[in-house]
Amino acid sequence: MVLSHRYITPDSPDWKNFDQVAFNCNSVDVLPFLSNGINTNYFVTALVVFDDEKPLARAAIYFNPYLSESENTTWLIGNYESVNNNEIANYLFTQVEEFDKSKGGYKIIGPMNGST
Repeated sequence: MVLSHRYITPDSPDWKNFDQVAFNCNSVDVLPFLSNGINTNYFVTALVVFDDEKPLARAAIYFNPYLSESENTTWLIGNYESVNNNEIANYLFTQVEEFDKSKGGYKIIGPMNGST
C-alpha cells in the first residue's frame, strides 16, 4: 500500500476524486442516498487519501470562527468517507490533525459539515 493525499477545492480538476471516494466506499444500493455536496459556509479545503492513485478516503475541512475561543482555533471535519481499512482511516485523520496544527489549531470537532 502506497498512501498519499491531496488538498483540493471544488474548482480543482481533482475534485472528481472527492466524489469518487463515495463510490469506492459504498455498495451500489446505497449510492442514491449519499450526498457529495459540501456546505460552502466555512469550507476551507478537502483532503482526499489515495492508494496508488485510487481515492479511498476523504474529509472536508471547515473553519467556523464562531466556534473558536479567543486564542484557541477550532477546526471542523465533515463529509467523511473511508473504505473499511484502519490504516487508510488513520492516515486520513493524521493528515487532518497535521493540517490543524499547521494553522495553529487547538482542537478538531467532527464529523459535521460546517454548521452543526
